[in-house]
Amino acid sequence: MILLIGIVFTGTGWGDFSPKPGAEVIWGLRILLGLSPAVILGIGFLALCFYPIHGEKLEENLRKRADLHSEKGTIK
Repeated sequence: MILLIGIVFTGTGWGDFSPKPGAEVIWGLRILLGLSPAVILGIGFLALCFYPIHGEKLEENLRKRADLHSEKGTIK
């Protein structure tokens, strides 16, 4: 994320602080606050969709969890 901030600030020419930034700097900030979180969230949702936690794998994980709880004496 820090790298992305540096790239956007360098690309928009905001090297030094200015109390009245130009239009390019404003668009760069909008990209940092809107577009980049949306892209990162989309990548996270895609990763979640392809995570193998259904069917046989889910049953195996539930069985392992039940075995661990029965060994410890706790049941959930």
